[in-house]
Amino acid sequence: AIAASGGTVEIAPIDGATMSLGKAAATELTITNAELAKISSATLRLGSTTGNATVADSLVVRDAFDTTTAATAILRLDAGASGLTVDSAAVLKANVLDLNAAANGVTGVAGASITVPRLQSSAGITGDVALANSVHSIGTLGDMKVGGSLALATGLALDISGKVATKGASI
Repeated sequence: AIAASGGTVEIAPIDGATMSLGKAAATELTITNAELAKISSATLRLGSTTGNATVADSLVVRDAFDTTTAATAILRLDAGASGLTVDSAAVLKANVLDLNAAANGVTGVAGASITVPRLQSSAGITGDVALANSVHSIGTLGDMKVGGSLALATGLALDISGKVATKGASI
């Protein structure tokens, strides 16, 4: 088990390769739900680390990935040049979901599902955010700076409680 009571656990590939969540991929650094259950921290940061300039080139949620059952308050996902993707079979759940991308934005493939009380971006997203699938359950949109357009749909009434900056929005 890994524990950082009140702190942050950071996991990233050493070489900037693709990082996969939920379902193992042979050539990628993968974190599955089984491994997730062994991590306890206030924040779980996947894709990059504070002390290392390396960022996962792309971060892909490939299957069910549920941090609500783990002892983690914030799930922070950081992607590099190829952006962040939530695949069609993926079900991503977190207490707070913090999405960040250095390029190519955030894409939710049709059929992907995100369930979070709060969605935010602490480091910003370069490119577009395409999460316009009404199967999402997002309660609150916190601070989010998007370099491109923001397309967001949710099956819940959405509360916007943070500063949202974008070139265009469809909510």
